[in-house]
Amino acid sequence: MERSLLDCIAYRGLMSQADLDVAIEESLSREVDLETILLEKYRVPRAALGSALSEFYQCPYVPYDERTVIDPDLLKNLSFDYLRRNSWLPLKRQGTVLDVVINDPHDLEKGLDIRRAFPGMTVRFAVGLRRDIEQYLLVVTGQASGGSITEILGELVDEAGIERSTEGEPGEIDENDSAIVRLANQIIAEGYRLGVSDVHIEPYSDRKETAVRFRVDGTCFTYMRIPAVYRRAIVSRLKIMANLDIAERRKPQDGKIRYKLAKDREIELRVATLPTAGNNEDVVLRLLTAKEIMPLEAMDFSPETLQTVKELSERPYGIFLCVGPTGSGKTTTLHAVMRHINTDERKIWTAEDPIEITQEGLRQVQVHPKIGFTFASAMRAFLRADPDVIMIG
Repeated sequence: MERSLLDCIAYRGLMSQADLDVAIEESLSREVDLETILLEKYRVPRAALGSALSEFYQCPYVPYDERTVIDPDLLKNLSFDYLRRNSWLPLKRQGTVLDVVINDPHDLEKGLDIRRAFPGMTVRFAVGLRRDIEQYLLVVTGQASGGSITEILGELVDEAGIERSTEGEPGEIDENDSAIVRLANQIIAEGYRLGVSDVHIEPYSDRKETAVRFRVDGTCFTYMRIPAVYRRAIVSRLKIMANLDIAERRKPQDGKIRYKLAKDREIELRVATLPTAGNNEDVVLRLLTAKEIMPLEAMDFSPETLQTVKELSERPYGIFLCVGPTGSGKTTTLHAVMRHINTDERKIWTAEDPIEITQEGLRQVQVHPKIGFTFASAMRAFLRADPDVIMIG
């Protein structure tokens, strides 16, 4: 790091000048990157160091964001070893503008290399920590089993290009194609890793790419786009995983996927397919991961609302409705209420589809509409089972 940048760090009060001098000497003697020493030994917060970098280089600071998906086209003809050594990475392209994150935007030699790699592009630099850039590279180089999303998507893009060039019109791609199988698995794994509540697969006609959108904290964002030639294959693959009829595209279907992330971890996904315009099908996956039971006090209610909810839930009669859109926290809220009133003095039955949260003390029942065991059937059975409280969810 340049002396003026270090002065900026000292001026911001992140470290004393004396500590900085010691850190510099240690970096030189141990041949360890100064950034590592500042972050690990002196506990300088990443965001604070990034803010100092932004002020010094007069450009935005870009931290690592696991939601960022790198366009595979930007990585063609680029050596990952070279990118790691030089600590820069193309993030996204908008028209003729290329956004690049780099650890030293003032490095003229690196700047020339980047412009040679992307001729005719206007390059916008953002500064990033070396370890954040390395984290991006770990993701795009496929450290996860089965290859990264970016690698698989790049493979599909290449195959789609060959398909068009050899046949003129793209043909049907088999849902058992190895890249499609890996892509479906990785979409699920990435959704779990990012804490996604829902995954939306949205195919279009007229050679438009299929959109894959994730919902996190109630908000959807486009995670990736799949070449149009694979729109039927990815939908069929997910339907096979959910034991649905791949030949039936005219009516909605529902199913479940049990996906093993590791030897000791399995997640369940609720799958819904819907026919859409252009003879296409949308697929929506709801991730049903094991959840902790949240106490009412952690629900971010105002003190007045919290007291009201507690008083209402403790009444011996009445109905407590919990409503809201998908992913808004209905199940979490209901189980928080159940936790509050879950005592030895009460017999609590629940009818759920599916059982997303298990709670000791509740007698939880999974309904199975396909065999005729519906919510209504469960309710009739509960009334003969001496209930104090019944939860339907």
